[in-house]
Amino acid sequence: MWEINQAQLRDAQRASQSAEEAYKVMLPEKTRTLNYLCDQAGFFTNQIYKDSRRTVMVDYCLAREALIDMGEQMHCQVSDVAQGWNHFVSYYSDLNNARKEQDSNYVLAHGIGEETEEPDDRGMFVSGIEGH
Repeated sequence: MWEINQAQLRDAQRASQSAEEAYKVMLPEKTRTLNYLCDQAGFFTNQIYKDSRRTVMVDYCLAREALIDMGEQMHCQVSDVAQGWNHFVSYYSDLNNARKEQDSNYVLAHGIGEETEEPDDRGMFVSGIEGH
């Protein structure tokens, strides 16, 4: 079972006090195979870790660039809307004297807000019946 001869068995019995020495004697082929498989597992684990990390970093960089692009577009859009509101408020505020003068001239020219003579008052729509 241990794959050793009688001489090695005596050495193994002496090595039974130390686990490290015992493993050198017991099942040497299986121990080498196990060590080889452990090394392979460690290598593949490290490779998977490195590749996973690289993939995450690539995804992170792509997502970061997309988020920055979206942020710049949103900034431009919000800026345009804010600029539009700024123009609206500055045009219609009481501080815009040119607009106020233009509005006053328009109101005067079109008689808005004035009591004007109605056509009936001037006798333009007089019915055929007198006194009515």
